[in-house]
Amino acid sequence: MAISDERQRNMPVPEDRIPPRGKPLAYPEAVQLLDPIKPEFKGEVDDKYEYSMESKDIKVHGWISTNDSVGFWQITPSNEFRSAGPLKQFLGSHVGPTNLAVFHSTHYVGAELIMSFEEGEAWKKVFGPVFIYMNSFPKGVDPLLLWTQAKNQTKIEEEKWPYNFTASSDYPSSDQRGSVTGRLLVRDRYIRSEDIPANGSYIGLAAPGDVGSWQREYKGYQFWSKADEKGYFSINNVRTGRYNLYAFVPGFIGDYHNQTVFDISPGTNISLGDLVYEPPRDGVTLWEIGVPDRTAAEFYIPDPNPTFTNKLYLNRSDKYRQYGLWERYAELYPHEDMVYNVDVDDYSKNWFYMQVTRKQADGGYNGTTWQIKFQLADKMKNFTGNFKLRIALATSNVAELQVRVNDLSVDPPLFTTGEIGKDNTIARHGIHGLSLSLKESKDIKVHGWISTNDSVGFWQITPSNEFRSAGPLKQFLGSHVGPTNLAVFHSTHYVGAELIMSFEEGEAWKKVFGPVFIYLNSFPKGVDPLLLWTQAKNQTKVEEEKWPYNFTASSDFPSSDQRGSVTGRLLVRDRYIRSEDIPANGSYVGLAAPGDVGSWQREYKGYQFWSKADEKGYFSINNVRTGRYNLYAFVPGFIGDYHNQTVFNISPGTNISLGDLVYEPPRDGVTLWEIGVPDRTAAEFYIPDPNPTFTNKLYLNRSDKYRQYGLWERYAELYPHEDMVYNVDVDDYSKNWFYMQVTRKQADGGYNGTTWQIKFQLNDKMKNFTGNFKLRIALATSNVAELQVRVNDLSVDPPLFTTGEIGKDNTIARHGIHGLYWLYSVNVPASSLRHGNNTIYLTQPLAISPFQGLMYDYIRLECPDSISHLT
Repeated sequence: MAISDERQRNMPVPEDRIPPRGKPLAYPEAVQLLDPIKPEFKGEVDDKYEYSMESKDIKVHGWISTNDSVGFWQITPSNEFRSAGPLKQFLGSHVGPTNLAVFHSTHYVGAELIMSFEEGEAWKKVFGPVFIYMNSFPKGVDPLLLWTQAKNQTKIEEEKWPYNFTASSDYPSSDQRGSVTGRLLVRDRYIRSEDIPANGSYIGLAAPGDVGSWQREYKGYQFWSKADEKGYFSINNVRTGRYNLYAFVPGFIGDYHNQTVFDISPGTNISLGDLVYEPPRDGVTLWEIGVPDRTAAEFYIPDPNPTFTNKLYLNRSDKYRQYGLWERYAELYPHEDMVYNVDVDDYSKNWFYMQVTRKQADGGYNGTTWQIKFQLADKMKNFTGNFKLRIALATSNVAELQVRVNDLSVDPPLFTTGEIGKDNTIARHGIHGLSLSLKESKDIKVHGWISTNDSVGFWQITPSNEFRSAGPLKQFLGSHVGPTNLAVFHSTHYVGAELIMSFEEGEAWKKVFGPVFIYLNSFPKGVDPLLLWTQAKNQTKVEEEKWPYNFTASSDFPSSDQRGSVTGRLLVRDRYIRSEDIPANGSYVGLAAPGDVGSWQREYKGYQFWSKADEKGYFSINNVRTGRYNLYAFVPGFIGDYHNQTVFNISPGTNISLGDLVYEPPRDGVTLWEIGVPDRTAAEFYIPDPNPTFTNKLYLNRSDKYRQYGLWERYAELYPHEDMVYNVDVDDYSKNWFYMQVTRKQADGGYNGTTWQIKFQLNDKMKNFTGNFKLRIALATSNVAELQVRVNDLSVDPPLFTTGEIGKDNTIARHGIHGLYWLYSVNVPASSLRHGNNTIYLTQPLAISPFQGLMYDYIRLECPDSISHLT
């Protein structure tokens, strides 16, 4: 069998795999050859997945009969018809002799490539043609030269592509195709001041989509080319159709995506000139591990257990294709998980190439925690703002990645991916699968039910939330016991009475709610019914691309050509953090009815359109209905709301480009101290475990355990006699700041208000400060509560500041972590502070129920504006 210059060998026969000659291992494809017909194979492992190949490399593979000097080869001149791009791995040749022409498979990607079609959907695709080539030599000529001849024939067939012998109109000839040329450059000013040619990058045309969507695309054709040393590329023989341009560059993380839709028609020759990819980057590199090449090949790959080897891969760089390497981790790290020191260790020797489970003596498995140790020099001790940890995964299989910093006990973790991936690369001896971009969504897109008995799924898909009230963070009910599946278009939940609809006498009003898409799917017996969820998610992407639907006849539901768009870039300007403007990465930018700062949270009569900005702050808000709008935004990591008071009049076909917009969040001076993270939730604070009597097993030991019942009662249990006291110099808000300030239940069944204390120090350098300090308090929610602020004297009446009674969103009783957002700025006279110890008292005095209280998002004390920096 020969599948490449390096991967050629004599092969066992099928009978060798059948017991008693062969012994199945962890899965049926892997068999140890105990008594093969030819003794040379004795003890080896045979597994078809050991011979998988990347799509870009599947050009010729086949078999040689050394007895008769005859070769049988399958030649694939083009991979345009294969799914999921050039790195997608397929089976080719294996024991049989078997020679496969695989046009589509889920291998090394998973259920996201299970083909799904709508009822009545028309679809067709030409797979192939492939060329079957047979050759022979007379006796006395080395039969292995048949491989060389087959490679030469492959070049001939590639030059002939597309073939001219086909008569079908579904297979266009070369003059019915087009081409795209250009040059790709990489711009990373932290590496080089000038643009860098994207040498060796893969550049391709695939169906319009999102960043990296080509990895999951299977219905259309894809055309890929490898750039030369100067970054020039030429993509030829492209079928007619609509495409986006995608690329990935070895040595740089992430994906390039050109959102322009290129319409290829017969004879089209598009010259794009110079294109620039700016990979994700916020600052200089402190340290790095590995090489960004979408594989784990550079890390430490152990030798296999001598009992389970394939001789082809002994002592080779592709020895990851050996069977059972996942078991070597526990053998190499029998007691403690891997610890990697960036200042000392070498990732090619000290970083195991896959983070796997650890097998236990009882046959079960445990998760694993790896440590990365590093030093911060003295020069960095006064850094403010955020460091950025970039993590590129080469593959994931039913796994979750949690990230914590300096405290393993923190719950929730600083970051979690949630469960991701089903590509099974580990068991299939791979070194990469689906390259993962870690994202989150706060939108209600798909929810529903699975009948595990019958493998039937019932789903509600909401391709757009334009008709829902109160913006992207508004929480709605979806599915619950019944089975109940709700399409809630408007509710007051988690906001309160401010969303009760009211109309003036004679006021005319109408609004289109929906449409929503009801999707039913099913699998035959033997297929995991939970994969119905994956299929439903894939269908959701299909429906989102169709929005707005074109089947509606009502003039109240405009089609895409009757809508408009708004694009731009949002930057944040905070000179106390950074001298240059900061891209508003991950910000939510939206259009809603003209109003005031944050009024979108309470708006329900009109439509809202929101988009999430990319790492550089760029946003695109598409399919906007005609009407009058203001632009609003909020940025994770910064308090407050951006509001552009310009009234944008959207009419059919309007495309407004706003350029760069700048948000200056509230700030009067440098930060003296801060508590929490400004993200409009209380998720980062201490959330207790529930009372064991009242649990929902779904949320045990999870970052979203705030959804458990009765956590409001845990406050009095944890603080039975005195209210919470927080010392900013000592305490950690993830452990010592209870996530909601609630009432305290008394023995007589009544309730008392609570007063929390924040203790901090003012040193000698601050004792002569004049003017006002500024206390910023961002609330994630409030329910029939009042916040009173006092400084250093709890008896002062009236307090320094009070909100008065605010909020009726009932987030506490509804197991939420945020509701309506509130932001307050309190002047704290310097004269009210003392040299040395100081205390800020936060009192919530209203107390007639257990559900009254507050959740804080973030608190910050700023120095007077006369102070430019702290040392």
